[in-house]
Amino acid sequence: RKGKIMLIVDKITKSIQAKEIVKDCSLSVQAGQICGLAGPNGAGKTTLLNCIAGVLTPEAGRIELDGKDLIHEPLNRKALFLISEDFDEGQFFTIRQMKEFYSMFYQLDEETFAQHLRHFQLEEKLRISSLSKGQKRQALFSIALSLDLRLLMIDEVFDGLDWNVRRYLMRCLTDKISDESMGVLLVSHSLKEIKGICDHCFLMKDQTIVAQQDLLENHLFRVQLVFLQERKPDLKTLEIVQMEQIGKCWNAVVRGEEQAIRSAIAGLSPALADVQPLSLEDYFSLMTDSTWKGDEENDGEVF
Repeated sequence: RKGKIMLIVDKITKSIQAKEIVKDCSLSVQAGQICGLAGPNGAGKTTLLNCIAGVLTPEAGRIELDGKDLIHEPLNRKALFLISEDFDEGQFFTIRQMKEFYSMFYQLDEETFAQHLRHFQLEEKLRISSLSKGQKRQALFSIALSLDLRLLMIDEVFDGLDWNVRRYLMRCLTDKISDESMGVLLVSHSLKEIKGICDHCFLMKDQTIVAQQDLLENHLFRVQLVFLQERKPDLKTLEIVQMEQIGKCWNAVVRGEEQAIRSAIAGLSPALADVQPLSLEDYFSLMTDSTWKGDEENDGEVF
């Protein structure tokens, strides 16, 4: 369901109080695509989103949406919307005031907005201060899903939401991108959430993008080979990500089609061979030389 590249983030760098928070970051999002940005706390994920949204101005790099500059031309940001984790709802008295505020800057579909509010059992007259954290988030999602956007960005996508709301929002997001008129970029520190939502995932660590993976097509495999005599297997026909020897055993991470990998291995006549898909967690741990595998939370399944 992916279309042409719409968002380009190229070598973005941002410092706050002389401390580098984002360093040389690059990523792209295609129309009709849901991309995840994962990483441990403090990696720079939220700061990168804020740079894209125009909340912060990077010192270096390029950000374009449909070929239009987002850094120096603020009006081009009308095609994107950020649902921030630290959204300041205190500036609004009621949900209606919040809707009217965003209607001044965006084209908002009143019927769609009312439909989402009804689903969440919310009313425009309700005071923001009377809502729970999850309800405030639902009100903001109701607005975002009613706007005419090219890019929707969500920080900590399911924060404060129960599993029923999550399932509803996933259906809504899928519907929004189905005609390739919009793309989604969301942040989570949980790889479990990312795997349940996204087509593609970027990993941030130490203020930069260190790895990425297409989640629709897993072409990463862990290969174990055992030979009767110590020897180095000839795997030149395969794309080796990592390989190590332990005695007569060789362990490798290989990128490619499973059948092609098995065919290449069969020609080596090993005494024992095992090929298993590599999980997203293990791949990211491998690429970052880290034991971080994303926070595992007992928060229910997305679907």
